[in-house]
Amino acid sequence: MSFRESFLDEVCSEGDLDPFVYVKMSNESMPEEFYRYRAFSDNNKDALRNGYEWMSYPNEYNDPFDARLFYDADDVINYVLNSLLVSRLDKDELKISRKIIGVKEIDLNAGRFDNQLLQGARKKGGKLTSKVKGLVSKVDEIIKVLPKDLDSELEKHVRERSMICSFTTTCDNELMWAHYTYSHQGYCLEYGQPDIHPQKGGLLLPVVYREKPLFVTGFMKDSFPDGKNASKAVIGSAIVKSKRWEYEDEWRYCLLCNEESRHLKAFKPKRLLLGCNANESTKKELIEICQQIGLPMYQMERSPSSFAIVIGKQLV
Repeated sequence: MSFRESFLDEVCSEGDLDPFVYVKMSNESMPEEFYRYRAFSDNNKDALRNGYEWMSYPNEYNDPFDARLFYDADDVINYVLNSLLVSRLDKDELKISRKIIGVKEIDLNAGRFDNQLLQGARKKGGKLTSKVKGLVSKVDEIIKVLPKDLDSELEKHVRERSMICSFTTTCDNELMWAHYTYSHQGYCLEYGQPDIHPQKGGLLLPVVYREKPLFVTGFMKDSFPDGKNASKAVIGSAIVKSKRWEYEDEWRYCLLCNEESRHLKAFKPKRLLLGCNANESTKKELIEICQQIGLPMYQMERSPSSFAIVIGKQLV
């Protein structure tokens, strides 16, 4: 098992999420340097001047499958309906329900509660008594007050529990220079290993690239109603991507809470690498910023003998 798969295996293990376990695993396998490719824009210049990286919510990423929660919507909705109903039944109603269904304990995963009641009643002769009808009507009452797109609301609730900032492990990836710096016109920041504080909700995790997504149906169920295991659904979905993205070799900083600030300051830049197609105006402005903040700056160049981007002369 690769070290990346071991992270995913830990996420999918039973029990509550222990952030200190992830930190220990990260420290044992993280690279010495991280990189982040940036376009030359006012927002990125502000981040550079003020020493932060911008954190994004999952729905702001350019890949529509990125951090997407894959789960059986009907299964989760039925579980939520059953949980809400059982929590509203009194002792006598629960006793009657168990008798009608023919079980010692109500199984929240056995399909919609009203269907369980109707099937149980049919097995006992097919007559729908007033008690059965009354219990079934309680399900209808709950359905009326729930959002029509409950599965979307649940997913939104879970996805909004996290913010993400992505990094890579190389500074010479031509595709990433092309995609994220607008055809080598921006820059790439090099960072050392970050200062991670799991007690504040932050985790640095490697992305796992697979042919199939991770299904988090069980975690989605367990996240209702108190949010338990929502973190596992979020982390698992955030660190699993299609193998088509494997060339990015990502590590992701995930913050498992809603913060007022989206500024990540755990990573301190070591140097700035200027894209080989950056114009003179961009070059001049970045030199001024790097001089102001005391950050070394280098020019990236095309290799004269291969399809490679290499680090050239120092500018600051």
